Amino acid sequence: MGFLSPLLLLLGAAAAVPLILHLLRRDRDRRVSFPALRYLQRTTRERARQIRLRQLLLLALRIAAVAVISLAAARLVVPLPGGEHEPTAVVVILDNSLSSGLVEDGRRALDDLKDAGLAGLEHATDRDRIWVLRAGEPWELVVPLPPEEARERIRRTEVSHAAGALDFTVRRAREILAGAHEPARELHIHSDLQRSGLEEGSAGEHPANSRILASSPPTGERHNRWLSDLRVGEGAPPVVGERTRMVATARARPEGDEVGGIPVRLVVEDEIVGVAETGPDGTVSFTAGPFPVGWVEGRLEMDPDALAADAALHFAFRVREPPRVRTGGQHMGFVEEALGVLEESDRIRREAGPDVDLVIQSGAETDGLDLTEEVALVLVPPASPADLPAFNRFLAAAGSSIELSPEGTQGQWTVTESRIPVALEGITVGFRYRIEDADRDPEVEVLADLSDGSPWIASDEGHSGRVLVLASPLIPEASELPVRAPLIPFLEWVLGDWIGGGSPTALTAGDTLRAPEGATTLRTPDGRSRDLDDTSYFPETRTAGIHRIFRGDSLVEMVAVNPPASESDLTPAARGEVESWLGTEVEFVDSQDGWTRTAFRPAGGREPWRFLVAAAFILLLVESLVAAGGGDRRGERGGTGENENPSRPGG
Repeated sequence: MGFLSPLLLLLGAAAAVPLILHLLRRDRDRRVSFPALRYLQRTTRERARQIRLRQLLLLALRIAAVAVISLAAARLVVPLPGGEHEPTAVVVILDNSLSSGLVEDGRRALDDLKDAGLAGLEHATDRDRIWVLRAGEPWELVVPLPPEEARERIRRTEVSHAAGALDFTVRRAREILAGAHEPARELHIHSDLQRSGLEEGSAGEHPANSRILASSPPTGERHNRWLSDLRVGEGAPPVVGERTRMVATARARPEGDEVGGIPVRLVVEDEIVGVAETGPDGTVSFTAGPFPVGWVEGRLEMDPDALAADAALHFAFRVREPPRVRTGGQHMGFVEEALGVLEESDRIRREAGPDVDLVIQSGAETDGLDLTEEVALVLVPPASPADLPAFNRFLAAAGSSIELSPEGTQGQWTVTESRIPVALEGITVGFRYRIEDADRDPEVEVLADLSDGSPWIASDEGHSGRVLVLASPLIPEASELPVRAPLIPFLEWVLGDWIGGGSPTALTAGDTLRAPEGATTLRTPDGRSRDLDDTSYFPETRTAGIHRIFRGDSLVEMVAVNPPASESDLTPAARGEVESWLGTEVEFVDSQDGWTRTAFRPAGGREPWRFLVAAAFILLLVESLVAAGGGDRRGERGGTGENENPSRPGG
């Protein structure tokens, strides 16, 4: 709302004239009542209230008429919904994360968000540019769309099982708006605004000359139960003849929810093989197997509630024969003892011949190792720097690009970062070689770092298989690893995940799935197939369940994808929390009609001067009728029985 001639609003001061006249016309003379006419006073008192009401009505009509005339003169402009608006750049954020699958009153939360998104674009025109970002699929590439295509993209949106990357998506939207050239810019956020989805602090600065509209956070408690923290086999790869343990936690929110016992079922290959019961935040455990060689898939599940997607956790693992291991070289006593423990539990088989899966070799002695055979190598450097050149020649002969340098072998370091699922952090290192140029060689993968930033464990591909290199000998004088508990889990990881032995692989929906080399097809849990090539080597996961990877017609890997636990806590953020995150300039919209009215601010509006002039005419006409019918004339006041002038007592 505005005025094209705001100075003419000063005419509104004329509205004080009727008020002043009304006050001046009030009787201020001293009145003397004649004894003979006192009987008329009773009638006057009965009519006094009616006269006062009529006078106040006349006063209001006269003031209103003057005010309306002044608004018409100042050229009032009123923005009307659906009116013309400037070309606008609009970014629509549609939160289709897992929590949007919540069903209430027979409708998904996503359906309401989609309806609000369509309502916000109801008045979009071909002059507008619209981007539709899905918070549950932040990896998607987006381009500006005309209105009808933008609406169709909203209609086609389905629930993703990934977490809502609202913070990332809002920042991305603000970057888009900052680069837009339209005179008007708007950001529409359609989300259930979970508290767990809002990161601490601000989501960035909003571009100038733009508006930010957001759905109002839902009110009241939203109850949910879900499973989390699935562990299969305690991280160790299952082997033939061994039973496997599955552990998970059942949760409920709000905290203290009286939900009673929660039954949890173990399903393997679509058959229920176990049932247990636990309470909220309680742990449930199953033991299953033994399984034959090959892939095994299953899930832990509870009865679904209003949010069904988080009521199951999936797993997949490959059962294998115990890997065959061979050792060689000097200073292998601690490694031999750890391997003996694994052999006693039937986790590995010790072999002396060449037909093995893994060779752990210390120093530069090859012990007749045939590097042309397909075998994985774990190479431990010699304790003496004098033997290092021969060790580097052995690395080169194995086809590894890793090279060790004797620079700065003595010192005091700790392992600060481990990129493998073994707790190596905190291990003290007193002797190490330097792994040269590991950060510059794309073929080398650094698996653990020391406190000075230098690599301590690295791997790459050799002529006959994978090669893993440690920077320290496996002796207590060099590091604590040989005498610390992580040695056995480290060897289990090497024998499982690292050589492809089939340790359980699980991702969270939204994570990137790294397909093995040579894979040609990915089949998702909903039955869709996706061709894999060099341009789609790392597809993102959006659906919970088992993903199958094929090389031609052969199944090469199964990956379990589970919903993110953060999406299961449905507690909504308060308005103040949203304002703190988005900025106080955010405008909350409560309904679909509200989105239709609020989105696309009109460029100017309409001048309702005709309506104002007609209103002024009607007000003056009514004022005239009231004045004429009210007997508001000085001549009639002689019948009141009161003398207007005491000097003329006779009237």
